[in-house]
Amino acid sequence: MNRSTKITIITATIDFTEALAESARSILPCLSENVQWLVFSKHPLVVSGRNVRFDSPHVKIITEKDTGLYDALNKALHFVSHGFVQIVGAGDTLIPPAFRNALKVINQNSDLPIHSFPILLEKNGQIYGPDVSKLPMFMSCPHPGLFVDVDLIKFVGGFDVRYRISADYDLISRLAQNYPIQTYGFNPILSFLGGGISDVYGQEALLENALIKLRVWKKPLNEVARII
Repeated sequence: MNRSTKITIITATIDFTEALAESARSILPCLSENVQWLVFSKHPLVVSGRNVRFDSPHVKIITEKDTGLYDALNKALHFVSHGFVQIVGAGDTLIPPAFRNALKVINQNSDLPIHSFPILLEKNGQIYGPDVSKLPMFMSCPHPGLFVDVDLIKFVGGFDVRYRISADYDLISRLAQNYPIQTYGFNPILSFLGGGISDVYGQEALLENALIKLRVWKKPLNEVARII
């Protein structure tokens, strides 16, 4: 990658967990002058005895109070001055060869504001590859496979913290209204943990998704009602 293309991987966490350690073991080897990892933690990270070193010059750890995941991500964005942002959850792990190939492609097309690598690997070994064209109906651009220009995220106001579960779907939906999403059919660049808050709070996620279809995608009420 050339010096003009900066990638910041952001992970928001409450404190140090084994899931974060697992992410670290895959992310740290991928870091460089142009790829940094920003870990935003609600509490100080205690890493002693975890067999993971966080003293890389390409890792930035921010400890600051937040009101929830999306508030934490918004605050983390303030520490990113330029380039592309990738949101990786604690427990998600990069697949280094495919990740590095993705970075080469982004570097070759750095004038495009949004890059999507939607084909991911689930922890059970299954391939997850949603149809990006279905975005008006559901979150078909999984955020671990998205690289978005940070200036663009800030321009549209970041994550809407009124959503507790589906703010990522809301954000990419708002972006997709005016900006092209370049999609690649790569091998999986990441293995994701799954079991997120949308799985835990399924009914609330369904309602929030319905609101996004109404507010952002302007779907007719009767159409949304059939879905939920």
